[in-house]
Amino acid sequence: MAWEKRKNKAYYYENERVDDRVRKKYYGRGLSAMAQSLIAMREQKRKREERQQVLEFEEAVELGDEWVQLIENSCNTMMTATLFAAGLHQEKGREWRQRHGR
Repeated sequence: MAWEKRKNKAYYYENERVDDRVRKKYYGRGLSAMAQSLIAMREQKRKREERQQVLEFEEAVELGDEWVQLIENSCNTMMTATLFAAGLHQEKGREWRQRHGR
C-alpha cells in the first residue's frame, strides 16, 4: 500500500501478486482511496499484533519446555541417587539391577 506522488498530487495504489507477478491496483485520490488506505493500515496493524502474539506464545512454550527439561533432569538425578542408595547399579544404559555379593 502506498500513496504515490505524481505532479504534486497523491494517488493511492496497492500492490497485489497475480501469477508470480506484482501488479498495482489503482484507487485514485478521493474518499474511496482514503477509505481503502485506512482499511489497509488497520489490516497491517492487525497482522503485526497477531505476529507479536504468536512470538509471545512461542516464547512461553519455549520457557515451558525449558522448565520441563529441568524437572526431568532433576527427577532422573533423584531416581538415580535413590536406586544407588538402595544398592542397585546400572551397566552401560541397561536396567537397574541388584548388586551380587562377589
